[in-house]
Amino acid sequence: MSRLLKLEQNIKHYRKLKNLSQNELAEIVKFSREHLTCVETGKEYISLRKLFLIADTLEISVKQLSILINNTSLLCYPLLMKDFLLGLLDWIYKKKCYFCRSSKESVKMCSKCFDELEFLPIQVNRRFKDVNIYCAGVYSKNLQKLIRGLKYHGQRDLAYYFAKFMFQYWQRIELDGKYQIVPVPIFPKRKKKRKYNHMDLVAQELSKLTNFPVNSDIIKRIKDTKPQYKLNKSQRMMNLSEAFSVDKNKFIENKKILIIDDICTTGSTFEEMIKEFNKVGIYDIVCFAGTTPWE
Repeated sequence: MSRLLKLEQNIKHYRKLKNLSQNELAEIVKFSREHLTCVETGKEYISLRKLFLIADTLEISVKQLSILINNTSLLCYPLLMKDFLLGLLDWIYKKKCYFCRSSKESVKMCSKCFDELEFLPIQVNRRFKDVNIYCAGVYSKNLQKLIRGLKYHGQRDLAYYFAKFMFQYWQRIELDGKYQIVPVPIFPKRKKKRKYNHMDLVAQELSKLTNFPVNSDIIKRIKDTKPQYKLNKSQRMMNLSEAFSVDKNKFIENKKILIIDDICTTGSTFEEMIKEFNKVGIYDIVCFAGTTPWE
């Protein structure tokens, strides 16, 4: 196997581990899909500048991508030294915005892209059993990309920006009281596959902004449910039936429950969690989602 083909098969391998299609990776790194296909099949060389960009997107080291047979150095590739140095400097000193790819601010989400996120009106989105459900933002292109990047593509740094966005909306609600933040749990098998629960990360960042403690232990997902996005309201309710279990011994006294999730579509997940909390006598609850497809 040629060294080039070995390298590019590594790119394909790590891309699939991140659940990224060729189209999605090509869009992020500003390649054409045709070029990425040629790269992954060893038909075209790739510059180190682009290799650093791919490694950054896949959240792995260049060394992981460039493990070659016979311990042959990556620098055996016919690359321009200028391209190598530019790529190396970008990798060491700069972060590119995940949304517009600008490196001016060296952050994962630049201020311009963050400011393009739109808030929904300050109001209760829906109610269930006297529990208010709030949704922070308009389901826009950037917010969709933020959630998908954080949830499916390993972009853990985006948790800070999602929490910051939710916090800015939370400040406008002006609710009284002290809360314990309860992120919507995922089934252990799914968490093992993804390596993390993205809402745990958001909860930790939101905790820093609100000074509310995180309580991820009070409720667990005990049923491996199907993905909700393909189901209607009744199917979602059936899918989530008896999916959660509450341990009242983990309740933090004198603090209300604040359940957080990324998207509230029909409210089924919140509703099932509210039911389980009510079963053990916990009623002082607020639900808060980052966005909803229905304004």
